[in-house]
Amino acid sequence: MAEPTALPSPVMIIGVSGFLGRHLAAYLAGRGVEIVGTTRFSDRDELPEGVSRLNTWNGREESELAPLLKGIPAVVNFAGAPLKTRPWTPAFRRRLRDSRIRSAAALMSALSSRRKSVRVLQGSAVGVYGNTKNRWVDEDSPSGRGFLADLVVDWETAAWEMRPRQVSLALLRTGVVLSEEGGFLKRLHSIQRLGINPLPGGGRQWVSWIHLEDYLAAVAFLLIDTEITGPVNLCAPFPQRFAALTAMTSRGKIKRLPLHIPARPVRFALGAAAEPLLEGQRARSKRLRDAGFRFAHPKLTAGIQF
Repeated sequence: MAEPTALPSPVMIIGVSGFLGRHLAAYLAGRGVEIVGTTRFSDRDELPEGVSRLNTWNGREESELAPLLKGIPAVVNFAGAPLKTRPWTPAFRRRLRDSRIRSAAALMSALSSRRKSVRVLQGSAVGVYGNTKNRWVDEDSPSGRGFLADLVVDWETAAWEMRPRQVSLALLRTGVVLSEEGGFLKRLHSIQRLGINPLPGGGRQWVSWIHLEDYLAAVAFLLIDTEITGPVNLCAPFPQRFAALTAMTSRGKIKRLPLHIPARPVRFALGAAAEPLLEGQRARSKRLRDAGFRFAHPKLTAGIQF
């Protein structure tokens, strides 16, 4: 059977109001794709850019989602409570887990009655590998240890084990997406404006990153190539140490003093929330490379534009 060469349409983006959802909607719409957005809370007077129709779904009940999926050949699921740099209470940890695992399982259940094939890209994270230190990892590497690694394993399992036969499923193990419009860089630059460059744990941990432009192109690539299933690392070929990444993505010419923050007080103050700051992944994408995807920004350089 010949592989498709065009993007499917319409595409449903669950979690379209988030940082990645908003940018993906605009990117795909610019390529002629009709976008159906789904959010937990929606203002129907203000559609996100590129979205032709906006639905509301609580992220739990498959019976509410199933009617919205009629005629949809592809779904990108970004549902999940955002990670926050603050102490993760037991209640917040439950929210992180439930919002991801229940939504992934509900989506698969809602698709179980479909007869035609459906392409699903399910959000995930490179945090599944735990703290890899200097060890390289790819999609064939085992999962790691820790709260986040366990969370991602259960998140992926909920989608993978419940997927219907007609669903072609790829798990988007996303690294740190770099863009000045949101996410990591926006938070970093708000601190750097104070004249400091924060280095939790000394800044030696690896960061698997991906430029927003490459992230959007990779998602479009995976929407087209439905033969790629299972985990896919969405990260550039060359990770960077935290200290180097923050220095090279610093805006302007103001000198920023490195602020070394020992790991112990970070863990004491934040508990499990310290994992994303102190533990890194030296990951690369074997699946994208083998499929022929080419990164526009494979390396992080001082002059790179975001």
